[in-house]
Amino acid sequence: MKNLKWTQGFFGFLGFYGIPAFTTGDWKQALWFLWFYWFIYFIPKIKKK
Repeated sequence: MKNLKWTQGFFGFLGFYGIPAFTTGDWKQALWFLWFYWFIYFIPKIKKK
């Protein structure tokens, strides 16, 4: 479960960076953050194929 560590680190990052983006209404930062999460989540799946 190597991805679990990525997820835990990511949610720590979310608490540090992502939550202020959503609460301040900085949607560009929030969208960038969501894209970053998608990237981290799907790249390992693509490499496994």
